[in-house]
Amino acid sequence: MNDFGFNNRQVELSCICSKTDCALAGGTAFALFPLAGKAVWLMTALLAVAGAAVGSFYSLGLAFAADLLPRGMVPTAGMIAGMNFALASMLAPNLNGYLLDFTGPGTMFLVMGGLLGVFALLGLFFRERRAEVHEKGMATQPAD
Repeated sequence: MNDFGFNNRQVELSCICSKTDCALAGGTAFALFPLAGKAVWLMTALLAVAGAAVGSFYSLGLAFAADLLPRGMVPTAGMIAGMNFALASMLAPNLNGYLLDFTGPGTMFLVMGGLLGVFALLGLFFRERRAEVHEKGMATQPAD
């Protein structure tokens, strides 16, 4: 139990279940960005929605891994996540530059929106399995 009276696993699973909705909102905002044209206020609003929707995925993923993995594996999971983040930080600018050379400038936002859409669809596809894990976790939690 944490300071707020919630079991961490319950709180994190509720955050993971809402990731599908956040991924859809962020993906839609990114996909609509090229349509904003020169309307700076609309670009700002779309980027704010996208950032608010998907900005916590990295930290929530690490927190979720900490709840699922044995204590000794948590540092390894954090290191693997950090290496993936570093690799993506090195590859993404090069891939986006290549993409921008051959397509329009709005393509990178369409790609980001599409990838978040795929993530949301995968979240919907595996939702039933997560519910089973949640119920199983609730059954094995010690009574307070």
